[in-house]
Amino acid sequence: MANSQVAFITIPSSGNEYIKAKGIAQKSTKTIFDFADQLIAKVPGCKETIEYVGESLILFEVGLHAICQAGREDKL
Repeated sequence: MANSQVAFITIPSSGNEYIKAKGIAQKSTKTIFDFADQLIAKVPGCKETIEYVGESLILFEVGLHAICQAGREDKL
């Protein structure tokens, strides 16, 4: 079984504020087609990808349990 724990950190567009988070990933009950309209509105070039391989894409949801913003830890 794969490790379901995930972590990420944002990269600030300016300044030095960032967000770090930890969580657990699990396979979603939704498909890419549930989000296709919103995704295509933000990234129009992904429409062809969704049409071509959408049936093969597997979505995961990440439940966050720890967040640190610019050095301050807040537990959810």
